[in-house]
Amino acid sequence: MFNLSSWNPATTTFRGWLVGQLLRDHPGLDVPGTGIENFAAELVDRRKILPVLDGFDEMAAGLRTAALEALNRNRMAVIVTSRTEEFVAAARSADVLTAAAAIELSDLELTDIASYLPRTSAQRFASPGERADWETVLAELREHPDDGAAANLTAALSTPLMVGLARTIYSDAPDANPKELLDASQFHSRAMVEAHLLNAFLPAVYRQPRRRRSAATRLGNRYTATNARRWLTHLAHGRGQEVAWWRLSRRVYPATALVLYTAMFAAVFGALFRVDAAALLTVICAALFTITIKRSPRPAQAHFQVREFLSAMRREVAKGTRGNLDEGLLFGGVVGLGFGLMTAGNSPDHGAVRGVAFGLVCWIAGALAYMGTALCQRVLSKSVNTHAAPCPVRMISDDRKCAIVRSLVYGVAASVPTYSLFDFRRAVEVAGAVAIVFALSGTAWGRWVVIVRFWLPLTGRLPWNLNAFLDDACDRAVLRQTGAVYEFRHIALRDNLRATARVEDGSGDPDT
Repeated sequence: MFNLSSWNPATTTFRGWLVGQLLRDHPGLDVPGTGIENFAAELVDRRKILPVLDGFDEMAAGLRTAALEALNRNRMAVIVTSRTEEFVAAARSADVLTAAAAIELSDLELTDIASYLPRTSAQRFASPGERADWETVLAELREHPDDGAAANLTAALSTPLMVGLARTIYSDAPDANPKELLDASQFHSRAMVEAHLLNAFLPAVYRQPRRRRSAATRLGNRYTATNARRWLTHLAHGRGQEVAWWRLSRRVYPATALVLYTAMFAAVFGALFRVDAAALLTVICAALFTITIKRSPRPAQAHFQVREFLSAMRREVAKGTRGNLDEGLLFGGVVGLGFGLMTAGNSPDHGAVRGVAFGLVCWIAGALAYMGTALCQRVLSKSVNTHAAPCPVRMISDDRKCAIVRSLVYGVAASVPTYSLFDFRRAVEVAGAVAIVFALSGTAWGRWVVIVRFWLPLTGRLPWNLNAFLDDACDRAVLRQTGAVYEFRHIALRDNLRATARVEDGSGDPDT
C-alpha cells in the first residue's frame, strides 16, 4: 500500500515514484536485478506487484488531474482509494480511470458489524463458555433491538467512522470492554454514544505504538493523550478545514502579536544602537507592523522579476494616494522627523539646518523604502501555488530561502546611505538589523518561526517540534496530509474538539 499524498506527478513519473516508495519501505530491494536497474524497478516493470494507492483525496487539489492522467497512461493494474467527492471532481477535469470498476461503500447493517468487530480483538472470557466481549454486545443488539441502549448503539455503529472508532478504542486496547456501551444510564441517545467514541478516540490511539517510523520516532518524542488533545484542540480552532503552516501565525490576537514583535524589535535594535535610536526604530517598526499585521505574508519562492517590479512602481506613483504612496509618505515622514530631531540634537554647529536637511532626505528615503518593501516581493519572489505544493516541509524550506535573499537585499540597500553618512561599522549594524527584522516580521517563514515555533509552544498551545507532531498524528490516522496542508481525518473529531473546548472554557478564541 502506498500513500499518494507524497507523489507530485508534475515532477515525478508514476513509475519513478513507485520505485522510490518500494525502496523506502523495502531497502532490501535496492540490489541489482537482471537489467540495469535495481530489483524494485524490475518488479514494477514486470508488473509483479499490485499497488494499492491510498489517499487520492489527500493529494493537493491541483495535482489530482495530472495524477489521473498519469495513472491512465500507466499499464499496471492498480487499486485507488478516495473519497467520492474528490475523485468525481478530478474525473470531471481529466477522465475516469480507463476500464476501472468502481466500488462505493454503503451504510453498515448489523450483520456487517457482527462479521467484523468480533474478529478485530483478542478473545477475552470471564469464565469457560462465556461469550467474548463484542459477541456479547452484538447478541444484545440482535436479541433486544428495541431496547433504548441497544437501539442507540445500533444507530451509532451504522457508519464506518463509528465502527472504526469502536475498534480502535475497544479492540486494540486490552483493558477496554465494549460492554459499557450498553449502559442505558450513561448513553441516552445515539449522539451520546457518538460523543463518547469521539472523546475516547485520542486516549486510545495515543496508547498505541506508531504505525511507521516517523520524525517523532527518530527524535524520541513521546506524546501523551492529554498534550495531544490540547494541541489538536488549538489546531481545530482554525476557520477552515485546513491546517496550513503559513496561517498558523494568525492563531494569536493582533495585540499579542504586536507586543511580541515590539519586544523583538527592541531587543534587536537595543543590542546594536544607542537607547534613543533604538527606541525610535522600535516605534517605527512597530507602527509599520501594525499596518501590515492583518496581511499575513504568503509563502514565496526566490524569483527575479525586475521588469514587473519597475512597472508596478510606476503604477503606484501614478495612483498617488489611491495606492501605497500615501502610506509611504506617512512612514517616511515619521522616519524623517525622528532622524531629523536626533541629528539636530547631536550637532552643536548648525544643528537645525543639518536636522532639516537630513530629515528631508530620510523622508524621501523612507517613503521609497516603504513602497519598495511593499512591491519588492514582485522582483525577488513569486507566489507559490499552495494547492499544488507536494509537502509543507519543502514549502517552508523554499520560503526560508526566499526570506533570506530578500532580507539580505534590504539590508544591503539600507547600509548604502548609512555608510555615506556614518562609517562602515554602523552600515554593517544597520544592514544586520534590517535583515533580521524583515526576515522575522515580513515573511511567512519569519512569522512561522516567531509565533508558531516559539510563542505558541512557549504558552503550551503547540509542541516545540510541530512538524514531528503532525507527522506522528498522520501516522496514527488522526490527521492526514493533503499536499502542503493537513486536515483532520475525521471532521467529526475536529468538531468534537471545538465543542468540548467551548464547554470547558466557554471560548474558542485563538489565545485561550
